[in-house]
Amino acid sequence: MKKILFFPQKTSNEYTSIMRDCIDKEKYILCKNNSLFDFLFADIIHLNWYENLSPNPLKLYLGFIIKLFYLYFLFVTKKRVVYTLHNKLPHDKSNLALSKYLMDFVLRISDVIILHSKYSINFVPEKYRLKTAYIPHPSYEGIYENIMESPLHRKENSKLVVLTFGAIKPYKNIESIIKIANDISDLNIEFWICGICNSDDYKIELKNKVRTDNVIFDFRFIDNGEIPSLLSKVDIILIPYNVESSLNSGVAILAFSYAKTVISTEIGTVLDFLDSGMVYVYNNSQNDELKNTLCSIYDEIQKDSHFLEVKGSGMLEYVRRHNNVDFIKKELAKVYL
Repeated sequence: MKKILFFPQKTSNEYTSIMRDCIDKEKYILCKNNSLFDFLFADIIHLNWYENLSPNPLKLYLGFIIKLFYLYFLFVTKKRVVYTLHNKLPHDKSNLALSKYLMDFVLRISDVIILHSKYSINFVPEKYRLKTAYIPHPSYEGIYENIMESPLHRKENSKLVVLTFGAIKPYKNIESIIKIANDISDLNIEFWICGICNSDDYKIELKNKVRTDNVIFDFRFIDNGEIPSLLSKVDIILIPYNVESSLNSGVAILAFSYAKTVISTEIGTVLDFLDSGMVYVYNNSQNDELKNTLCSIYDEIQKDSHFLEVKGSGMLEYVRRHNNVDFIKKELAKVYL
C-alpha cells in the first residue's frame, strides 16, 4: 500500500485530526509521526499551510530554506503532491514575500490542489485550475468530547450575545467589532472577544478603543474542551476577517455544526452557503452593513425569540448534507489515486 504523509500532523483545532481520519486506512498507510523518514519516503505528500513561517527572524530564514529544499526534493523525485489552499495569501505580512514564494512553488509542483470552497477557484492562477478538486470543509459535529446540551429556548428580552473567538491577530479585524459595539451600546447586545493574544501591546490597544461596557475580552487560549460550553452560551458567531488574505474559515463550519447563526465578511466558506438563505455576509470595508445586520437580527428576535434557533437548526441540517465526513472520505480517496 502507498504511504501518505499529511502535514501538519496536528494543529490547535481538530481540522487536521478530522482530515487524517478521512484517509482510507484500508487503501493507504498514514504516517503517524511525520518523521524525517516519512518526509523522505512517503509516496503521497499532502500539505496544508505550508507557506506559513515563524515570525522569529532566525527560525524564519532557516524554516524557509528547509521548506524550499524539501519542495525541490519533491519536484525532483516526482512524489505525488496534494496541497490544500486555505488562504488567498499568508496572514503574516512581515514575511509575505518569502511565504508567497513558497505558496507559488507549492501550487506549481502540486498534482492536485484541494479547494474547500467553490469561491476559492478565483484565487488559483488560471494555469493551475485544471489541477483543482473541490472537497467541502468537514463538519465538526460530534468531534469535541464535551457534548453541548440542547440550548434552552431564548427568553424574551434576554441579552443577545455575539462571539468572536480564535487567536486574536490584526487580520481578524477585531477593531471593527469594537467600533460597532461602541455605536450600538444602547441595544441589549454583548460582544465576547475570546482567544489568545500574544502581543501585550495589541491587547492594550484593543482595550483602549472600547467606550462601553458591552465588550468582554478573554485573552486566553480556548481549549477544545471549552468550545461546546462556550458556544452554548452565545447566540451569534461573528467572523470579521480581513478578506485580503482570508479565504476559508473553520470557525464558520464549527458554528454551523453547533447550530449557530454566523455573520461573516465575504470569505469563501460562507459565500458557498449563501444559497441556504440562512447566513449573513457583509463587506468588511462597510461597517454600516454589519451594524445594520446586527440591528435587523436584534429587531427580529424581539418579535420572535426562536428566530435564531430556526436559522441555526437550518444550517446544521445543511452542513449535515453538504459537509459530512463520509462524502469527504470518498472525494479524498479520488485525489490520492
